[in-house]
Amino acid sequence: MLVTVDKKQYTLTPKNAILVFPNQPHSLYTEAHSRHILCIFSKKIVNTFSVVTENKIPLSAEFDIDSFYIKKLFELANDHSLVKSKGLLYSICAEFNKNASYVKQISKSETLLRDIFDFAEKNYKTECTLDVLSKHTAYNVVYLSKYFKQRTGINYTDYINKLRINEAMHLISTTDEKMVNIALRCGFNTIRNFNRKFKEITGQTPKGYRAELQHAT
Repeated sequence: MLVTVDKKQYTLTPKNAILVFPNQPHSLYTEAHSRHILCIFSKKIVNTFSVVTENKIPLSAEFDIDSFYIKKLFELANDHSLVKSKGLLYSICAEFNKNASYVKQISKSETLLRDIFDFAEKNYKTECTLDVLSKHTAYNVVYLSKYFKQRTGINYTDYINKLRINEAMHLISTTDEKMVNIALRCGFNTIRNFNRKFKEITGQTPKGYRAELQHAT
């Protein structure tokens, strides 16, 4: 598998891993066929590691991962314990950090993209439209829309919805809150829109997702 992170390319082989930091543009490509584990998690889950590496970028995103951690990652698919998730992810980050070298980096060409990511992270639970983003960055709405799509390969609105659904999945799995409250907390103005976007992104309804979690436990 060919993985590109911040325009730097890595060819992954068995037991290789890549750790992508927040706001780093990246892509995955396989010409024929490959099998991999993709683990997406919030930097809040490994907050201590996030604080230590804040405003830093690793010179290399690649590291070797022991089969023990691969096995545990598979087990997490059926175990939604936040404590176990934190423990495992901290351990993996520590493995990466053992041989990692960092640089402080925000080039001018990446400043706007990082500003957009930061804005989205802080505001996705409230009004977070391109119009609001335009006022925040002082860039034209049309320019922002094209720029974000070119740099990330995804529409800005789709990205915001993915952030919201990711937060909703976390709340569904860790609380007993009603779906309407979760929808409002995650930035959706109607339960209908929440249900539609949730199914569009995850392939199942919010209630179906909760039922699946309860059945697994």
